[in-house]
Amino acid sequence: MRIAGSEQRIVSSERLGVKAQKVKLKANFIMPEKEMHNSYKITKPEARKILLHVCCSVCAASVVERLREEGWEVTCFFYNPNIHPRQEYKKRLESFLEVTRRMKLEYIGGDYEAEKWQKRVKGWEKEKEGGKRCEICFRMRLEKTREIFQKGRFAYFTSTLTVSPHKNAELINRIGENLSPLYFLSRDFKKQEGFKRSITMAKEWGLYRQRYCGCVFSCREKLQPDKQAGGGWKHR
Repeated sequence: MRIAGSEQRIVSSERLGVKAQKVKLKANFIMPEKEMHNSYKITKPEARKILLHVCCSVCAASVVERLREEGWEVTCFFYNPNIHPRQEYKKRLESFLEVTRRMKLEYIGGDYEAEKWQKRVKGWEKEKEGGKRCEICFRMRLEKTREIFQKGRFAYFTSTLTVSPHKNAELINRIGENLSPLYFLSRDFKKQEGFKRSITMAKEWGLYRQRYCGCVFSCREKLQPDKQAGGGWKHR
């Protein structure tokens, strides 16, 4: 696997019109428990590879920047079956690909499994944003990330989800730790002005900034008819 700053190599199984190259992932590297460390500064070369679940381009940019500053070799995994509609998914994917080009990132493109996501959240359609439905969504994406992690040569895995001020970082980290107590890297990337940095980078690079979290339910909740403006749509 090439390191940061080298020529980009696509590692993707995405099927939505993006040219991709499938590769076989190597068996996962398991680091002895006694070598686990609490510091985010990496000291051992074999412990530098991390798989980063990416929710969108805006969140990815600042998180990758921070992880690299700490010494990690980052491979991104774009997997978001919750995004609705398909056209919105393609917009976010294309914006993420712009980040991979600018930052010379390796990435893995997950399949768009919208039907699987719908089955997972069935029964929670009326749940408010931030409730049980979101918890199920977080878990599904982190489960898939763990699956890719176990097939690849990575020391840890984590997610960009916590950079958003609208996401419950404590819940996301708890789910990750339950899935993999030793190998999930718990972080709250919004801290130390992480979210502010993500917005700055998005503006500088002209990245697509979505108006709602992603799913059809958040779309309905965040984008509502503005009767006072003649029935148009407004961002709440």
